[in-house]
Amino acid sequence: MQKLINVLNYFKLIDLIKYIKINKRDNRKISSGKIIPYKGSIIDKHKTATIEVEGKFTLNDNKLKQSRSEFRLKMQKNSKIVVLGNFSMFYECDICIFEGGELILGSGYTNYGTQIRCSKKIVIGDNVAIANNVVIMDSDFHNIYDNEMKIVNPSKSVLINDNVWIGREAIIMKGVTIGKGSIVAARSVVTKSIPENVVVAGNPAKVIKTDISWGL
Repeated sequence: MQKLINVLNYFKLIDLIKYIKINKRDNRKISSGKIIPYKGSIIDKHKTATIEVEGKFTLNDNKLKQSRSEFRLKMQKNSKIVVLGNFSMFYECDICIFEGGELILGSGYTNYGTQIRCSKKIVIGDNVAIANNVVIMDSDFHNIYDNEMKIVNPSKSVLINDNVWIGREAIIMKGVTIGKGSIVAARSVVTKSIPENVVVAGNPAKVIKTDISWGL
């Protein structure tokens, strides 16, 4: 009986209309996984955008009871999300995949208020913990030209490797690779790539500890 009650309570939290719609075959590529949009999930998806899920992709997760917090996902023309494991995005996250952009997720979570802006490619590996109000972006989103009208600030892919922990209010800029097992301290601004198993902090972020390890 308790198991049935738990199941019913679970489905009370889910936006069933969005669940059915977003998991239809014409809205995502065929795969073994599911997209779980909790109530308050706002999904603005172009008809040419695709979502491929092999595990479970949970949206607007971990809300307080009775909360009206929202989750926002916008996918423009020919954009793509691939979820390879179980990945959860908490309430008040704001995700935008611009035209032709690709977001690849392994496993882990983004805490509340995280913003992701993807115009080219952002890859997040397995067992990644992203704290609240983090910003990750692969572009400046406004072109800067030289005197020959060539773009001097092109978009550059971001790679966050396995077992990375990103602290609250950190900013990950375009072209950055974060090495496996590393930690980005709170409010750091990461403008250059980071090696494996280090702690970085500051603006701009610099290595402050080496040969570290941590676990979820």
